[in-house]
Amino acid sequence: MRIGVGLGLAAVLASLAAADPATRSVDALAYRQKILRILDAVELQVPQLTAIASAAANHYVRDETLGLGVDGTRCFIHEASYRSGGLIGVSRPDQMEKAPWKGIVLYALREGQTTEDAKRLAGYAKRGCPLVIFGTERLLNQVHLSETAVLGKVVVPAGSAAAPTYPLATMATLWSWMGEFVAACTRAEKMPPMYQSIRVPMARARNDQLRNVRFHADKPRPMAGGALAKAYLHSMRSRFEKLQQRQAATITRIAQLAVERRRQGKRLFMVGGAHGAAYLTEGSNHPGLFEDITQRWRQQHAKDYPPDHPKIAFKPGDILLVVGYDYVPNTGGWFNLADKARQGGATLILCIATFRPDQMSQVKPGDVLLNMPWGLGDADVSLPGYDVKILPTSNVLAAAVYGMINAEMLALASATTQPASIHDWVREVIDRKEEGDRPVASEGQ
Repeated sequence: MRIGVGLGLAAVLASLAAADPATRSVDALAYRQKILRILDAVELQVPQLTAIASAAANHYVRDETLGLGVDGTRCFIHEASYRSGGLIGVSRPDQMEKAPWKGIVLYALREGQTTEDAKRLAGYAKRGCPLVIFGTERLLNQVHLSETAVLGKVVVPAGSAAAPTYPLATMATLWSWMGEFVAACTRAEKMPPMYQSIRVPMARARNDQLRNVRFHADKPRPMAGGALAKAYLHSMRSRFEKLQQRQAATITRIAQLAVERRRQGKRLFMVGGAHGAAYLTEGSNHPGLFEDITQRWRQQHAKDYPPDHPKIAFKPGDILLVVGYDYVPNTGGWFNLADKARQGGATLILCIATFRPDQMSQVKPGDVLLNMPWGLGDADVSLPGYDVKILPTSNVLAAAVYGMINAEMLALASATTQPASIHDWVREVIDRKEEGDRPVASEGQ
């Protein structure tokens, strides 16, 4: 069955596709416009999100043996689970694989892996798990399953330009859908417990008390369909506008510095911070301007890391871009990454929230700092009568920053004033993207 979309959404999706040829130079401002169109497209399908979320909530409320789980892209899995503003009861694939887990599965399709995705989804369906499938219109049309197993297919309004939008659009769509799921539960007189950020005093104790609670004992105030998704998108736009107003010059500065260092033959490293931002380079459409060492850095510090395997070494003039959360990556499993980069002579670029004095004291004079415009709690939407806000914006903003830096770099490197070596670099990036975009023969057959 081919996915159909409404005329309004179809027009926005067409505008995203029209801006996507890989040979077109897309700077940070153009990428910003793409993000706004994505948020518009998500809002246009709020009625569909509400309908699918209501169907899922109906199952979840009526059958208390059903869990709620996430699978698919790693960005989607890690964004949805164990985090502030999200549902406490969400399970990850390792938990879902254990018998006798059964529940509603939220699944984000993976670029170039829809054949494997279809097999995994069929396995969930065989176990009696209702499915909610997220993906671009193209990806959704490549997966064919029994309609009785699928509660709904959610269109992720992403393009496939050299500065990609799929992680960002997936996270924005996920949280809009999750808001509608919570709202649908309230209309059934049930309130599922939601995480509060552990940065907030006493939040850990609160979260622990609710860990095995399916619904709060008190009846919630019913929320109208569409209200929470629209409130989230409104807040997302507001924070994104603040980002653009306050940090546009810093984004340009970062891109200029990265292109100049690349021209000098230096290496450009990046790490993603927490949750979904740790997987922003996932998928075939990633431009590859930065070398993602998020997982490799941790792996090389593991006890079982082979001594003869190469290790990451920073050299003078290299760049380490941290598309982070609210901390400088030194402690908490980061093995002194920031300090090691500085000691090797690399420039540290920190794209993080700045509300923590203990972390700001670790920023050094030679670092570049981009202030991510979100605050303590990382949850933006209020529910009347509920004790915490829900639905985080942090990693959609992180994806936006990373995308704008990449887009600005491509525009700068494509300028006619750049040396031939830079043009070769951009051409290699575009060739990789075009190769990754070619359909896999077995997909959709």
